[in-house]
Amino acid sequence: MKIFRSIAITALLASLMIPASALGTTYYAGVDFDVEAPSDEQDVMYEGLTVDGVDIGGMTLAQARSALISAQNQVLSQQVTMTLDDQTLTMSWRELGAGYASCDGILDGAMKLGKYHGGLIARFMALKDIECEGLVYETERTLDETTLKAAVAAKFEGMDGTAQNATITRENGQFIVTPDVTGVVVDIDGTVDEIKALYESSGFAAVQITAAAKVDKAPITAEMLEAIQDQLGKCTTHVGGTDNRAFNVAHGASKINGLLLMPGESASASDLMGPREPYNGYRVAPQYVDGTSVDAVGGGVCQVSSTLYNALLGAELQIDERHSHSMKVTYLDPSKDAAIAMGVKDLKFTNNLEYPVYIEGWSKDRSCTFIVWGKETRPAGREVTYKSVVTYEGPIAEVTKYDPTLPAGTKKTASGHAEVRSRLEKIVKENGVEVSRETISTDYYMHSAKVITIGTGGLTQQEYEASLNTTAAPTPTPTPAPVEPPAEPEPTQPEPPAEPEPQQPDNPEGGGGETP
Repeated sequence: MKIFRSIAITALLASLMIPASALGTTYYAGVDFDVEAPSDEQDVMYEGLTVDGVDIGGMTLAQARSALISAQNQVLSQQVTMTLDDQTLTMSWRELGAGYASCDGILDGAMKLGKYHGGLIARFMALKDIECEGLVYETERTLDETTLKAAVAAKFEGMDGTAQNATITRENGQFIVTPDVTGVVVDIDGTVDEIKALYESSGFAAVQITAAAKVDKAPITAEMLEAIQDQLGKCTTHVGGTDNRAFNVAHGASKINGLLLMPGESASASDLMGPREPYNGYRVAPQYVDGTSVDAVGGGVCQVSSTLYNALLGAELQIDERHSHSMKVTYLDPSKDAAIAMGVKDLKFTNNLEYPVYIEGWSKDRSCTFIVWGKETRPAGREVTYKSVVTYEGPIAEVTKYDPTLPAGTKKTASGHAEVRSRLEKIVKENGVEVSRETISTDYYMHSAKVITIGTGGLTQQEYEASLNTTAAPTPTPTPAPVEPPAEPEPTQPEPPAEPEPQQPDNPEGGGGETP
């Protein structure tokens, strides 16, 4: 080739050495022979020119542009196939943001090559290169990364899934467990990097990749929940008081019922039962406030937390916070109660066991019950009991009050509470032998007097007491008439019966007493 080009160039130079007398001047190879170019509609490309694999030889500029754009569009429609688990997705390179730079500059240069501009020798050499080897042009490829990432993310949206936890419920005395679902989460950035690597190595060819993804396993599996079969702790208390109070106890228990605690998780009884407000379903009922019993919304929820507390103790779960009531309650022994008050007192606890626990709670027919379910890992011979030990219990004072708004003589009694000091002991036995005894808490309960309220029927206390001290004068006994000597006996007649003696009233206070 080089030899041929040298011979050709020599021949060309020789032909250019024309005597000056013939043409009047001398031409050299370096002279720029500017020739007017024909129009695009007439001029065609030399044979042997290729752009992006398209042979444009013999084509006009317009024909070459149309053929090249058509070929590029076909290339950009090549599919990139992405697989994710059992799903297959396809997108064209164009959808992924691929493209070509403008081809106008290349086509314009190809059209002018060896024709209108440049020295004679340069044009000659260019033509010989085309004739012998052909000339290949490549248009610059482009890939917009912003479009690429957005396209991949949009394509996989909703098709990958996060993991779904297993669930557990208790119905008709049986546990029902729904299975967990493993999720697959697409790594968008990783998938984009794989596509970019293919773009660099293979251009816009049809390719197939496995989408970068990570497996998302559910943190709560059916296997974990199926281990919940054993009763770890239980407590039942009697629900006294008004119907509203009984309703509140049942309502509060229902909000804790079904609580699942995984190992290490904590809970708050107050948070679980929610604000004790009418909008949250609670009613007005008696409860302790500052050492006295008053009507308030949510009265009775402390019995829910107290019953739960004893079930948690039986399961030996970790108690993080617990408070006694201000006064001793009637439904549990001292030191076994657990009072709650929004923002002040709470019952908080943590599942410190190896397995999850499920808390079941309800209140029905004046009976509140909580059961802690889980997997029993304690030795068969282990027995745990909790003993309330009263270290001091004082007398209950009695106070009498008079209420003019009640009918005279009516009595109402509000029970009092003794001052009590107590502690709760945890006793552990193994095979019937005590192995440990520890104090869980020491508590103090305030004294409240027994109050007897007497109705005075509108009278003041002094007026009412004065009325009780005034006794009606007794009716005098009739004096019998003097007895005269008997006359001659006459026919016998029956004597009239003596008048009855006056009797005191059966109830000098007037009205029957009433004890609630």
